[in-house]
Amino acid sequence: MERKGRLFAVADRVADLILLGLVWSVTSVPLLTLGTSCTALYYAVSKSVRFGEGKPLKEYYRAWKENALQGCVATSIFLTVAVLLMVDGWIMRGKAVFWIILFLMLFLTVTGIYFFPVLSRFRVTVKQCFQVSMVMVVSHIFGTCLLLVTLEKVYLIWHLGDSRIYRMNGTGRRGRERAKTAEAVCLTKDHARGKHVLTKCVGSFGYERPDFCMGRIGNGQALLLCSDGFRHCVTNQELSEVLRPWQLLEEEQITRRLQEIGEACMKRGEKDNMSAVYVLANDK
Repeated sequence: MERKGRLFAVADRVADLILLGLVWSVTSVPLLTLGTSCTALYYAVSKSVRFGEGKPLKEYYRAWKENALQGCVATSIFLTVAVLLMVDGWIMRGKAVFWIILFLMLFLTVTGIYFFPVLSRFRVTVKQCFQVSMVMVVSHIFGTCLLLVTLEKVYLIWHLGDSRIYRMNGTGRRGRERAKTAEAVCLTKDHARGKHVLTKCVGSFGYERPDFCMGRIGNGQALLLCSDGFRHCVTNQELSEVLRPWQLLEEEQITRRLQEIGEACMKRGEKDNMSAVYVLANDK
């Protein structure tokens, strides 16, 4: 009976989430009400689904009604600024100021992620909500992931933790002579002591300044993003030999080679989770 009770409780919460998702979709059809709907969704999920207080639909419509005006105003501001930045980015592409515009777009996106949950929980003006959201962004903007941005063969990297990004060099245009010089160059620094102790980590040690680097990836080069479990039991030389960019022109080839590396790691005793992404720069 206890198991059935837990099963019904989980099923009830799943049903509430599906219902709230459908209502959110309907109320977000006018783009101007998207922010209001996100605010109401966060409030209803937090109060009713997570803490079991009140009825989900009732709490949703209550929050939607209370935040309708502020949500629409904030949405219009976000959309206006986003459109202006995209237009400026298109005009300034290829120039140095483009990277400033790109950073502002990322900052605007993360601000929106914080803005509407703050609006749902506190009675504040739109201006105050923007101020609080920006403070939270500055405090936690890099507290989520290893980030790689590529645009027209230019890459930007923000990094915290013990995952790695490698640049796979070599084009193979000189045949065997070129293949001998192929190498896997690690672009990130490990924030770890030993195999299991992190010295910098996402969200665990307060705000930590992430490592940042940028560069260009040439035609026939590649970038490998991988977790620590994927590279603990293999050397840079082995990675460069198996993942030679000029030999991997099809997605199936890349997938097969990554699987082979994963299987080799497991045979050598690796028990950690493994994940990897291979980004190939090829004009073709």
